[in-house]
Amino acid sequence: DEARAYIRHYYAYISTIDAYCGEMLDKLARSGQEENTVVVFASDHGDHAGDFRLMGKERNFYEGITRIPLIIADPGAFDDGSRQNAFVDLLDLPYTFCDIAGAEMLPGDEGASLYRLLENNGDDWHRDDIFAQGCYQERYLSHSRMLRFGDWKFSWYEDDLCEVYNLEND
Repeated sequence: DEARAYIRHYYAYISTIDAYCGEMLDKLARSGQEENTVVVFASDHGDHAGDFRLMGKERNFYEGITRIPLIIADPGAFDDGSRQNAFVDLLDLPYTFCDIAGAEMLPGDEGASLYRLLENNGDDWHRDDIFAQGCYQERYLSHSRMLRFGDWKFSWYEDDLCEVYNLEND
């Protein structure tokens, strides 16, 4: 069955990435620089992997696509394994890297250092919503947008299809 093969390959890719990350962390520990190094793991999008009978990165904003891994390990600042469920954006990473390096923050307010989120347990986090967009080349170029606020998610697609969901109740 094609779907089973796709899912099997997808999980094999994840296992491969996991193995290489483990190898990198082992080498880092052997180098003696583990306590001096910040490690960041992120992805630009997720995968349906069979959710809703979809495979890959379809043209939608279901949770499997938009909720991506973002892990920061900084032994000099955080070692408690805490987790946050706040809205963050990959645009926050450059601000976070400036913060880590003690460098001047970037101009503008597109993002914020994730250390603010971690240090204050999310109490004064700057983002109550999250925006995403996609541009897909299928038979023609297609644009789409998504806005999520709390449990509400609004998606708009160029062909004028709109979806509104309450993720808690729908």
